[in-house]
Amino acid sequence: MESSQQHMISVFGIKIDIYARINELQQKLQKTFIESKSHNALIGRFSAIKFGMLSALLTLLGIEPNTIESLKKDARKKAIEKNIENFTQNEYNAELMIIFNKGKKDRTRSRILDQLRQQLMKQMNRYDQPNFYTKSKIKDIKETQIKKILTDLLEEKQNLEYLRNFS
Repeated sequence: MESSQQHMISVFGIKIDIYARINELQQKLQKTFIESKSHNALIGRFSAIKFGMLSALLTLLGIEPNTIESLKKDARKKAIEKNIENFTQNEYNAELMIIFNKGKKDRTRSRILDQLRQQLMKQMNRYDQPNFYTKSKIKDIKETQIKKILTDLLEEKQNLEYLRNFS
């Protein structure tokens, strides 16, 4: 049997060449690995099952277990970076809400941001980083975001003064 025929699957009489889709399957594997670490238990378990099936399929297609492990490590690294980025953006928004707090709607939005913070912390725990967001780390992130807000507001002030004086 030729190697190209080994990777052909017939579904309802239509032949599909799975070997040509290995890169796509590897990307899906990384995506489902990240989803398997979700704060939502249902999504996490369902994605863990999908991850197992995709791992088995890729192994059958000749991908070595070391390659699958490196794909997992790469996905975890990207997920941690994205989590940190989302956490800092969430803190930026939370501090901005504190500065410009106006009423009940803002309190509701603040609670939503608090829930997002808790979800991001829970996700980081599932990425095998259990004590990543310590109190001092969160304090440093908040200070950095406050400085960023101050810088943004000062830039806006300068832009408005320029428009007022030279328009």
